[in-house]
Amino acid sequence: MHENDETRRVVRVVAPYEAAYDGSLRLRPGDTVTVGDGDDRWPAFRWCTSRDGAAGWVPENYLEIRGETGRAVRDYDTNELTVAVGERLEVLVEMGGWLRCRHASGELGWLPAENTAPELT
Repeated sequence: MHENDETRRVVRVVAPYEAAYDGSLRLRPGDTVTVGDGDDRWPAFRWCTSRDGAAGWVPENYLEIRGETGRAVRDYDTNELTVAVGERLEVLVEMGGWLRCRHASGELGWLPAENTAPELT
């Protein structure tokens, strides 16, 4: 998706966040994972493990789940951003209380939406 500056959503970090996961779980459509439990705080996500042992939280609606097996229906990675108060981020996706953002450095990753506020123009 290509967005211009008029439609681009920008947020400012209001509480620091340190990445808890390194983004080692990367999925492409059709990849299979073992699907574990959901998270009480973030119920839109399920703990998943790939065949090579990489694991992380995946949005449930990014998966077709049959029993304990899931198949990815879109690209996904578990990379999280480490951010400081005051940083500006471009929001690419909002999912289950989390934002997938682009940092000014170009790095892509997730962080809790509660750590951000809309950028005032």
